[in-house]
Amino acid sequence: MSSSLESLGIPGPNHIQELLSSCDDPSDAIATFQQENSVILPSLGTALPLLDLHDVRRLDFHQSLFDVLKDKLKSRLDEIVSGTEAGTNNPIILQLVENNFPLIECEPLREILLDAISRLHKVPEKYLSKLQCDKAIYKSCPLAIKRQIWQSNQSLFGDEISPMLSEYIKQKENVLYSIDVQKSFMNLTPKLRRQDPVIQKLTDCIGSNVHLYDIILQFLRTLFLRTRNVHYCTLRTELLMNFHDIERSAITSIDPCYKFTWCMDACIKDKEVDVKRARELQSFIHSLKKDRDRVLGDVAMVVCDPYTVNTLVTSVFRQLQSMSAKKNLLPRRNDDLLLLMRLLTLAISAWDIIDTQNFREPKVDPKIITNFCPCLIALLIDDQIRPIEQNVQKMESLLGNSSSQNERSVYEEEVPRSLSEGIENSKIAGLLAAAYLNHLARAKNKTSLSRVLRCVMGADADLIYSDMFMHQFVFSLVFLADDLSSDQEFRSFIFKEYFLPMNKKDSVQRHALRLLTLVKEKLKPDDLSELLETFKPLPSHSQFVKEMHSNLSEIS
Repeated sequence: MSSSLESLGIPGPNHIQELLSSCDDPSDAIATFQQENSVILPSLGTALPLLDLHDVRRLDFHQSLFDVLKDKLKSRLDEIVSGTEAGTNNPIILQLVENNFPLIECEPLREILLDAISRLHKVPEKYLSKLQCDKAIYKSCPLAIKRQIWQSNQSLFGDEISPMLSEYIKQKENVLYSIDVQKSFMNLTPKLRRQDPVIQKLTDCIGSNVHLYDIILQFLRTLFLRTRNVHYCTLRTELLMNFHDIERSAITSIDPCYKFTWCMDACIKDKEVDVKRARELQSFIHSLKKDRDRVLGDVAMVVCDPYTVNTLVTSVFRQLQSMSAKKNLLPRRNDDLLLLMRLLTLAISAWDIIDTQNFREPKVDPKIITNFCPCLIALLIDDQIRPIEQNVQKMESLLGNSSSQNERSVYEEEVPRSLSEGIENSKIAGLLAAAYLNHLARAKNKTSLSRVLRCVMGADADLIYSDMFMHQFVFSLVFLADDLSSDQEFRSFIFKEYFLPMNKKDSVQRHALRLLTLVKEKLKPDDLSELLETFKPLPSHSQFVKEMHSNLSEIS
């Protein structure tokens, strides 16, 4: 601080120290220094004694005066900048910075100088180098200056946003363990999700700087490749759409995925891909053939977002439900279904596309269309017929004409082999099977649910025990709370055959306890106590799991 003041000819601490050590009368020296360096204003001659009478310290007076002058200087800077041509540095402000830059080390004056620097369209490199070398000064810099520093120093930019990215991922993962149905992962609307403080902070960090936006996209691609965490795909989408919300065209206009992402965002909001938007998406996909190297990897990340995948899977499942109620309508003849399958294939291939840099649209597995989808349609038809068959059996039973063969046909028929084969060989089949399981639970069809869940458990354990599936499945099982209470066999199947074999995994244990928390009011005290004993935490389980179990035990 002393060197910065004295380099501009202003007496600093070193000058005062030398003055006091070499003078004959310190009192006279102090009085002379105060007279030479005080505020020269005639009215202060009478005002200062009045302030003294009111016990106002000179430090407080000078600080107040400093604040007033600072505000006046900022107002003057605003006036100067207002007449500057866009995209250029104002010569007056540039000269002001040049003359006073040494004061950057003087903390009380730093804010004023940084304010002046932030008004330069292009800060000279010599100043940026000095600002980023001193941690205290760098930390004080406003975002407008930091953005220019980050453009040439990606390492500092990475240090700035890495904690935000980690916080974002942690928040997304915590939502998957929520017990509030209203805050279910898939129930959050796109616009509400974009109000997340992390999204807002990242948006502020980027501003209208296209280069920083490109850097963040590259960070997200790298992190997605390194971790395979699909929440980075969500962040890529939410960041772009937040720029859309605030109408920052400098960013949206240069992102080749903007129109596709905007259309997909509208589909997520409506929770389905309707015919009109399907045509828009199809038109965009066809245009990729002209420019696939630059765009396909980013489009794959957009559709790999869990919210997008959920919307696509939901739309496919609705198409299959519709076909189950119509005659002579096959999956391979449904153009909308084929487009959705293309997008899902792109989603599950996103990591491979970016990793291999092979920017060619992957082909849809024909067996999904010709084998798996017809099998799922057949199961949906069986679900529609089953209540009728059950009513017929009841009538025959009343008439004394029932047979054991008919009674067994409804409950013990095996799931078609093509269902398990499809799940084993295709991630898309697994996603559709997961949607079917959630549908069965919400329809309170425990018979079909048990059959299909057993099949999927044997075909794809990774899917069936993933956080994303268990999060939704637990909420769906709440619809069967009465059956979990009254049907001991079904309760045992869900808790002891589905959850228990994998409960060494912390995530599985947490979801099992989530389900117990949600249905505890329906369960008998003895049944709840038995299940709590069964799912007693292991030493390897997290503290959160142990606390969750302890809270449930106190209630029971």
